[in-house]
Amino acid sequence: MNDPGLRVRRSLAGISLLELTIALCLGVTLSAALVTLYLASKRSYVLDQQLARLHESGRHAIDSVSRDLAMAGLYGGAAPGSLQLGPVDVGSCATGWALDTRTSLRVIGDYPGDTKATSRPAFLSCVEPANVIPGTDLLALKRTAGGAAVRYGELQRELQGSTTRRWYLRLKAGAESSWQQRSSTELAAMDVAADESYWRAVSRIYFVRPYSVSLGDGIPTLCAEELSGSLLAVRCLVEGVQDLQLEFGLDTDGDGLVDRFVDAAESLDLADALVARIYLLMRSTAPVPGHRDTDDYRMGSKTVNGAGDGYVRYVVHTTVRLDARLHGLG
Repeated sequence: MNDPGLRVRRSLAGISLLELTIALCLGVTLSAALVTLYLASKRSYVLDQQLARLHESGRHAIDSVSRDLAMAGLYGGAAPGSLQLGPVDVGSCATGWALDTRTSLRVIGDYPGDTKATSRPAFLSCVEPANVIPGTDLLALKRTAGGAAVRYGELQRELQGSTTRRWYLRLKAGAESSWQQRSSTELAAMDVAADESYWRAVSRIYFVRPYSVSLGDGIPTLCAEELSGSLLAVRCLVEGVQDLQLEFGLDTDGDGLVDRFVDAAESLDLADALVARIYLLMRSTAPVPGHRDTDDYRMGSKTVNGAGDGYVRYVVHTTVRLDARLHGLG
């Protein structure tokens, strides 16, 4: 009964099939939990990374638009509205628009894509309809650079040696203001009086394009048609901008305070606008695996519903004081 060999055989016996099955199930469950945890952590990391990138890109884009919008209508420090220079033919798609100081700020709300109507502003002929995402806003503005290219007889250092001809606003005490096309080399060779200054013209049309580099790449991008030499040329600023929306705060009773905000519209009279709100809907350039966009995005009075796709979206917004309506540069 107490056979030593039997005890040895029992101690050498393997695990049962049931024990093996339980062990395998526990291992698979533990591995699945670890994989799920890893994928969730990785997805959360990628989402946070994309949101941080969207926030950074959005701030860069909104800073560019804000700076232009705040200075729209400011021409070389002259009092807003005091310069009534007529249009100058710059040889661009919108002949005369870029250098016409009589209207310095125009908007098109929820762009429909039709630029053939005769009542449309002249600047719309500069924008190819297929290059604008329908339903987004367009912003057209004109001003001069914040600093003079030549002032007190001195040329700005960064402009020395350039042969590129640009349009400048010439201001001189007791003389009529005028647009002149000069290169920095020409300006450096001129005998500029102490009370004479030259200010580079800035004319831009902001719009959202459905592609970045090539048609069909699917990356929405904030671009601008801007005055370059004697032509308007496209320069794209930030990828991943899906929508641009604008609102303007109007002073309807003349007390210097905003009474109400209205959406951008082609017929909107901006003479009473004191501030503007800029909204940018940012979108990641590529979908994130495992992510599904079901959120709604509020852009002023407009709400953009989640597309149900894998792209990450984020709204960046700011309020800009329209300095041209309040004071000049000095």
